[in-house]
Amino acid sequence: MSNNILSKENSLVLRGMAIMVIMLHNFLHNQQLGFSMENEMSFSQERASFFFNILYSGQLNAYELFSFLGWTGVVVFMFLTGYGVSSLSNECRYTKCQILKRRYIKLLLLLFPAILVFVVGDIIEHNLFPAIIKRFLYLTMMVNVVYPWFRCHPGVYWYFSLTFQFYLIYALFAKYLHERNLIIISVLTIIGLGILSSLDCPELLSVYRHCFTGWFIVFAIGVWLGKQKSSIISTEHWLLMDVIVFLMAAVLVILMNRYMMTWLLIPVVALVMYLALGLMMMRSSVLMKLFTWIGKLSAAIFVCHPISRLVINRLMLPRVDNILFVVLVYIVVTLIIAMMYDRLYKKLISIVI
Repeated sequence: MSNNILSKENSLVLRGMAIMVIMLHNFLHNQQLGFSMENEMSFSQERASFFFNILYSGQLNAYELFSFLGWTGVVVFMFLTGYGVSSLSNECRYTKCQILKRRYIKLLLLLFPAILVFVVGDIIEHNLFPAIIKRFLYLTMMVNVVYPWFRCHPGVYWYFSLTFQFYLIYALFAKYLHERNLIIISVLTIIGLGILSSLDCPELLSVYRHCFTGWFIVFAIGVWLGKQKSSIISTEHWLLMDVIVFLMAAVLVILMNRYMMTWLLIPVVALVMYLALGLMMMRSSVLMKLFTWIGKLSAAIFVCHPISRLVINRLMLPRVDNILFVVLVYIVVTLIIAMMYDRLYKKLISIVI
């Protein structure tokens, strides 16, 4: 087996780690639980101060970390999308329109059954036309363009629009995305994010962050490494180095939340942190098998965890005080639902494509 963390098989370890972080984050940053709220789509000095007050008081725990920093798991999927998107160029037997159609259908088949689950919930609760129409708008894969004004639960499905947006950009402009242009666009998007963050316009900043402009830098890193066919190798002699890099990056990710200007570059440092952690996980056969298995289910977990979160929130949170027990039940329920959902998705793919 290859010891390259970026190989198709080993990258499942990264996906497995990232999706666990994301699903825990989206459960724990519930205001009912009282943990620190994240600075993901915009920067709030008030939220940052709340988190650092807990940190300096010595009361920081894993729940606070997942709640405030768990959004960083998204950068792994943006990076891997960039790294693997060069495969679009290899689908030479298809036109660009056919490639995008196939990618859209795959995303549609993955999301559609989950949307139907929420629509059934709307019907049961007599929350009809406005909510149902909004849910089906997710299927256009373009809701991130107007996201702040598109208030619809579950919000996490904006990610599908972002993914399709990157497919669209690469399919149309692949020949222009060489090293120099990738750097220029990345710098411009960071500058734009900085300008919007300094202005009192949270809605516009949220649109910018939900679209490719908010995540282009990690996508560009992935595209560049993919074009170079680069590898990041796990070597026994580098264990200490991996540990040092992970700890330094983790500390930086925490500290960079203190100020808006450093917050802008968190995705890049977080990517380094996850890559180092992935290299460490590869040294344990047990952990590697576990996260590889979870990584194979990552797409289904992403779609299903809002469903299990809704169920757990309504059935357990008002009645159960033991947060660890609730979190464990949430994880188990999510994995069970995801396994069934993954089978359904593969069946749909075999029928349609």
